[in-house]
Amino acid sequence: YYPFIHMLRLYFQLDADESHEVIDARIEEKTGTGLDVIQRDFPHLCRLLSASGLDSKEVPSDELRQEVTRALGHLLHRESRRAPVVVVFEDLQWADEQSRELLAHALSKITHEGAMIVVSSRPDEFFAWHTRAAVTQIYLRPLADEAITGIMRSIVGGPLPADLEARIRERAEGSPFFVEEITRSLIERGFLRCGADGCEPVGDLS
Repeated sequence: YYPFIHMLRLYFQLDADESHEVIDARIEEKTGTGLDVIQRDFPHLCRLLSASGLDSKEVPSDELRQEVTRALGHLLHRESRRAPVVVVFEDLQWADEQSRELLAHALSKITHEGAMIVVSSRPDEFFAWHTRAAVTQIYLRPLADEAITGIMRSIVGGPLPADLEARIRERAEGSPFFVEEITRSLIERGFLRCGADGCEPVGDLS
C-alpha cells in the first residue's frame, strides 16, 4: 500500500522518521479528533502510519483494504467540503497488486465528492474503472521530432550536429523524459563539452 501510505503521510505532513508522539499529534491536529477515537475507529490506518499504542499482529488483507478505503473516503469527503480536492497517482504500472485493488475499491465508492483522481500509467497498462463517477482517459502520443529537437537544444544551449540529433531523437522514441535523460547523460559522461556558446561532441559516440 505504499502509494496510499505516501499520500497519507503527505496529508498529515509526516516524515519517514517521525516519532510516535509527532505522528499522534499530527493525526489529532488534521482530523480534529482525539487519537483514542481514531485508534478505535481506524486502528489499521494508525498502524500504517506507525501511530503509538497499537499491537503488531497481522491484519487480514480484506480487513485492511476496507478500513483504509473507509478512512480515505472519510478524509476525502471532509476535505472536499472545504475545497476541491485533487489526488494524483503517478506510474500506476509500478504499483503492487494490493494498491491497485485498493484504488479500484476506493474509486467504486466515490460518487458526489468534489474530488478529481488523476492516474498516469504506460499506454499498455490496463486498469478497470469500476466507478459511477465520470471518467476521462487521455492517451498521450509521442512528441513530434520538432518538439524533441527543441527540448534537446534547450538543454545544450543550441543545435548539435545533425547526425547526433537524429540519433538522440531515435533513441528517445518521442518521450520528453527520455530525450532529457539521454542528453544530460551525454553531458555528465563527458561526451558533450558545453560552454557559453552551447555544446559540441567529444570523442567517439558510436
